[in-house]
Amino acid sequence: MAARLLLLLLLPLLPRAAGTVCGCCPGPLGNGSAVGRYCAGRAGAEPRGRCCLAGGAQPGRIVGLDLSNCSLRSLPPGLPEAAGAIVLDLTENPLATLPNSSFRGFTRLQSLAPAGAAPGSRTRRTAAAGSAGARGTPATAPASWGAFPVLLFGGVLGTVAAALSLLLWSTQRRKAKTP
Repeated sequence: MAARLLLLLLLPLLPRAAGTVCGCCPGPLGNGSAVGRYCAGRAGAEPRGRCCLAGGAQPGRIVGLDLSNCSLRSLPPGLPEAAGAIVLDLTENPLATLPNSSFRGFTRLQSLAPAGAAPGSRTRRTAAAGSAGARGTPATAPASWGAFPVLLFGGVLGTVAAALSLLLWSTQRRKAKTP
């Protein structure tokens, strides 16, 4: 009993490899998330909480953060702990408008799955990693949207344009024939 009490008292003093941002959302790292796929494909990476931690030369550094489906209305206060993240997943969160400085310092961020996106959607590729406040390039359309139906759109538009042209031509022709 005394050993448990001592352990509980010393637990907050132990160093943590991953910060509180890894535990700000319940549940483990999602296998189907962008961060889960990144962590599974990276040698030496270790999932802990909702984070993917680097191994090798920089053990314990957060390289991926999965905050998907956490019901976040704003970014967690511990988000700067993950400034070294390469992959960040914010899908399925009702986030309000974010300040421009939300991702300042995320110089290594390469992939961002934005809030409100479907879980299987493609991720946003950010701009050059060297810019501290990189806003990123426009996101690609989610896979569920499919391709734009060019033939259908062009066919309908062409048919309507041809019908209106014939209608206007015939009315103008009648006016031109009358003396």
